[in-house]
Amino acid sequence: MLSHALRAPERAVRVPLVGIPRGRPARLVRLHSRTLRPVSRAIRLHGWQWGIDWSPDGRHLALGVGSGGRIQVVDVRRWRTRAVIRARRRGAFPVVAWVAPRRLIAFRFGSPSLRHEVIALDPFSGRVEWRAVVRGELAGEVLPTRDGVALLGLPSGRIGPARLIAVDGEGHVRETPLPGITGGTEPPPANVDSDEPFPVSPQRMPGLAVDVAAHRAYVIAAERPAIAEVDLASGAVAMHALTVRRTALQRLESLVVGTAEAKGVTGPVRWLRMLGGDRLAVTGADYDDASRREPRRFGLWIVDPSDWTWRRADDSIDWVLPAAGGGLVAFDYRGGRVALFGPDGRRVWRWQRGRGTDVQAHGSLVYARDRAAHRTYVLDARDGRTLGTLPTARPPFIVPDL
Repeated sequence: MLSHALRAPERAVRVPLVGIPRGRPARLVRLHSRTLRPVSRAIRLHGWQWGIDWSPDGRHLALGVGSGGRIQVVDVRRWRTRAVIRARRRGAFPVVAWVAPRRLIAFRFGSPSLRHEVIALDPFSGRVEWRAVVRGELAGEVLPTRDGVALLGLPSGRIGPARLIAVDGEGHVRETPLPGITGGTEPPPANVDSDEPFPVSPQRMPGLAVDVAAHRAYVIAAERPAIAEVDLASGAVAMHALTVRRTALQRLESLVVGTAEAKGVTGPVRWLRMLGGDRLAVTGADYDDASRREPRRFGLWIVDPSDWTWRRADDSIDWVLPAAGGGLVAFDYRGGRVALFGPDGRRVWRWQRGRGTDVQAHGSLVYARDRAAHRTYVLDARDGRTLGTLPTARPPFIVPDL
């Protein structure tokens, strides 16, 4: 039995509000927190931004930019580019993780070769410390660990056993089988039914979360209530069946089994997030592309690892983002709802306005974009009060501070 000490990452230093305005050329600016207007000169980016992360001391920002294998390092205090590193001749880095004061981890997807690359380098000198290769189909996100990255490997062209792939601080790659966790995508049928003219590919995508401080990874099954807990130091795996009260279990069985038996289902996708207060958060959707219906929400479920029980906190949530204090900002894109959940998974407040809502967060503020009304609302993350309204549905991309 592995320990259950879950800790959501908290940045020890406060970082400034910076963002990337929409449009070209790509540029980085400081932003006013209430108006999101630029309050500094723009720093030109060497291509559109992909992966991004802050240095441990909050003084520098690293960005994977463009498709020419470049990483740009910006000194946010002196407000200038510190370095532009050409780590490869071509390719983009959708994942950049600043894991130590003098170490960046950059990840490049290999498509269509399925030969992916992990690079460790010095963010200031550009010296490459090591390169590692990961092969095969991948699921979901690539997440930073204490000194490297973790990701989920899947079988190619079929649904089958999943494995956790961890690249450590020395560039060593370890693959750990996950008993009972399956995933992957099957090819669409060769013969398309006239009643179903859109070929669909059955899929199953488990979710991954990493507790950086405890050096643990967690993988939730897509089709059943179970979590694999992996010690990243030893590779030991513990499987946990999630249990709920009977009434909640009946709702869950209706959601999972009913969707699985529906006509034209392409399959479930799950996402896992760390919470403070020793909790995990699960979201996701069940896709039905054949009938051209909106994905069926899985809702937001909170996992308590002290006894491996879970409960549904909200059935209308599409996505969650980390919030200050170890909580989560959650939103319902179609219904226009935004909510804050505390580290214990309890809802603190809920706000609703319009349709087509998504959110960004920074410090004590939440920015809710209402596409239907062409407005962006500035909310107080502590109580959900509306602090201001901006006449745009195209706010800049805000660099996350968590």
